[in-house]
Amino acid sequence: LKRAIDKTNGAESYRSVMTGQIGVGSQGISATVEFTLDLEAILTPMKAKGQVKIDIGGFAEEMEVYIDEDYTRLGMGGYWLRAPREEENVKSLDLTEWMTSYTESVKEVFLLKEEELEGRTCYKLEALLDGQKLMEIGQKNLNATDGPEDMPQMAELDDLTVYFWVDKKSSYIAGLEADLAPMTQKLLADSPFE
Repeated sequence: LKRAIDKTNGAESYRSVMTGQIGVGSQGISATVEFTLDLEAILTPMKAKGQVKIDIGGFAEEMEVYIDEDYTRLGMGGYWLRAPREEENVKSLDLTEWMTSYTESVKEVFLLKEEELEGRTCYKLEALLDGQKLMEIGQKNLNATDGPEDMPQMAELDDLTVYFWVDKKSSYIAGLEADLAPMTQKLLADSPFE
């Protein structure tokens, strides 16, 4: 797994398709939020384009985003906004940041089987990630000043199981999957949004 992550970190460009589903509710009313983020990025120099699709209880909306050397452009409903590019936002698109967090927090890895993913033969791996280590890395990446001991609701994060698909031929990571619901529920335990 570490070798695959290191190889993926060395990529000059990538395409990422992220899907998710979130249940929300308040005062007896609930809805399901489904989203898809389709992102393509060139890392040097950093340029990206993406499309976000959000469906909230049957109400769908689409957004487009383009990032170049100077500007970030966001389009929705026929309207476009343009703002100067902010390096902190662009940094979040760098594979190295979040892939390294996986490498540093792996406790155990199991090879499950070979499996086809979008026409590629992959090794499917199950990795157990240290929840506390992930939280510490997240704080560091966000330049947080408070340590874990100052945030008790975050100090007890459970370990996270992540499934990785590693391309058998190229050794790049071709996909990953994780259920973030338990971790998110803990993070929001004392939040007014619960």
